[in-house]
Amino acid sequence: VAGGPPPAGSSGTGRLGLPCGGDDDALCRERTSSSLARLRLLLPVLAVLHLGTAVVFTAARVPQAAADPAILEAWHDGLRWANGTMSVVAGLLTMLVWIGAPRRGEPRPWARSLPLATAFAYVLFAAWVTGIDQQVSPGLTAFMVAVFAVALFARLPVAASSAVYGTAWLALWVALVCFQPSPTVRLSSIVNGTTLAALGWGLSLVLDRGFARDFVNRRTIEAQRHDLQLANERLGESLTALQRANGELVQEVRVRTIAERELARLATNDPLTDVANRRRFLEIAELERQRAQTVGFRAAVAMLDVDHFKAINDRHGHAVGDEVLRAV
Repeated sequence: VAGGPPPAGSSGTGRLGLPCGGDDDALCRERTSSSLARLRLLLPVLAVLHLGTAVVFTAARVPQAAADPAILEAWHDGLRWANGTMSVVAGLLTMLVWIGAPRRGEPRPWARSLPLATAFAYVLFAAWVTGIDQQVSPGLTAFMVAVFAVALFARLPVAASSAVYGTAWLALWVALVCFQPSPTVRLSSIVNGTTLAALGWGLSLVLDRGFARDFVNRRTIEAQRHDLQLANERLGESLTALQRANGELVQEVRVRTIAERELARLATNDPLTDVANRRRFLEIAELERQRAQTVGFRAAVAMLDVDHFKAINDRHGHAVGDEVLRAV
């Protein structure tokens, strides 16, 4: 996604739809893929429409009562042959698109020129039909539809768009010179056709500029998402390490607390019987003496002696004597 060289065996599409390289290679390939995806859906429909139009003009007959049946017959035959020819061209382009640009995988190198070839074919067809229509009507409807349709379906860079719309204007000029006998109407149609070609060219540039901007924005967002994902992973690893260290610290504090309590107990209590040792006994005795003086009561000390304790040690051993002391 982040650009760089195309996959092995493939290349990008340059300014005129030909293989390209460099920093804009990713944009070229994205532009071509987008145009081919539209052609895959649009060309079969256009092929059927052209074929249907040719069939209609073949089945229809020119009225014999027409004011100028020769001109009407030429217009009728011209549109029939134009749409019949274009149905074959659209069918051939459809086949080439489906073969050279499959839904999955990289398009074939020769298929990368199909959007540009389709654009040229349709502006030339539109100029041809517009010239044929001049025999019965000075309108530029076919040319207008073609120049705007090409801008909508094909994402063309500046050079390719300029070539297509320059060719469209030149083809229209030739068609008007060949088919329009009135100099006044011809001049008006050339001016209007120039305006339409310029508008179509401007629309193509605006749409391609927006497409390029959206492509750059998508790449930026994907790069930021990738960086954010990496940062989240690093943060998760740091958090895991921190939790592990915190758990170890808690365990160490727990062990140290138990050890401190045990040390405090051993410092103040007898390890065998767990009664207060001499130091602790004197501390308690001093506290009790002070409390007796403050409150005003008398204190006494009771001393307990275990009779014949030496005989227990002599007869049963010191281990049994220790058990007796603990029991007492």
